[in-house]
Amino acid sequence: MGLSALLSGALACATGPREVALRAPSGAAEGGSAARACESACVCERARAAGAGEFDAWVFCGEAARAMGDSAARLRSSRSFADAIELAELGVVFRREGQAREELLALQTTEPARYAGLAVLELEAYRRERTPERFAAARQQLRGALTEQAAEERALAGMVLLYLLRAAVRPSDLEFADVLCRQRTIETASLATVCARVSYARRDPIRGGELYERALARDPEHFPALLAWGEALLRVNDNEGARLRFESAARARSPAMRYEALLGLGVARARLGERDAAERAYRAAWAAHERLRHGWPKSQASKEATGDALPAALLFNLGTLLARAAEPEKRREGAALLRRYVAHADADVERLPRVQQTLEGLASAVPSR
Repeated sequence: MGLSALLSGALACATGPREVALRAPSGAAEGGSAARACESACVCERARAAGAGEFDAWVFCGEAARAMGDSAARLRSSRSFADAIELAELGVVFRREGQAREELLALQTTEPARYAGLAVLELEAYRRERTPERFAAARQQLRGALTEQAAEERALAGMVLLYLLRAAVRPSDLEFADVLCRQRTIETASLATVCARVSYARRDPIRGGELYERALARDPEHFPALLAWGEALLRVNDNEGARLRFESAARARSPAMRYEALLGLGVARARLGERDAAERAYRAAWAAHERLRHGWPKSQASKEATGDALPAALLFNLGTLLARAAEPEKRREGAALLRRYVAHADADVERLPRVQQTLEGLASAVPSR
């Protein structure tokens, strides 16, 4: 049995019979914490017990040091661009970019694998910082990777993404990204996925949908395509279509991608009026984020602990859902989450008045214990 067959257990396990016997994650909010602990523990145990392979189980469960050590050893042996990209992506997911960069810089300067891996790190740095220096560094590494035929389409996908990101401040880059997409026949899922994002950004959902379909025809488990397509469908209120894509994307081994897919699934379910299913999805997203944080370096985890460790989007969505529940206990938990949202550094200022209004209504309607 492969790992993908195990991942669908996350939602079912979140309300499984073992939850009462498990301790909640440290610092978890009151209510639902046992279910989150259950999702993390039982799914990880299943992954390790089945024939999924140790490496996949390490990634799924947030055992970052082991996963990156194994990936780095394979790169030293293979010198392949695929292993270089995998190591870099693990570094990004688990916030260990420095460790990945050190391994990549040990490769010869002429090796395409070095360019490919460093391009992933520089793309992520530009996504966070959006400075001209970061843009130039990412473009330099991508140009180096383009010289290797085996890595050409993956590098081109990175180049398209780079210009798509800069289009937020330089709109003409969106058209240039589209030109890059149309200059050749798209053969890989990675290039089809990023070009689909370009099409949706250009308000061409027909071509965007066709490209996502092409990506999944090339690789039915290309989780970035499923996740991005689900997000695009949410934006146009195709909530049933989004639900289907997010459910598939939630099978990803990466806890970062799994978190995003489960969060999106919760939004889609809530819009469809499926409140209980939405709550299960949000709680499973919470558990996935716990696995993700488990893989962060201690210094990063300590830094996060000074603020709220949960993402603002999860606090808002789960808090808002629970605030509307019939059960007083759930409404109290919803109020606690929304208060955390108000204090969160990433809270959306446009949402704050509505959240404050909800909290005032809850204070008068829900008796304190």
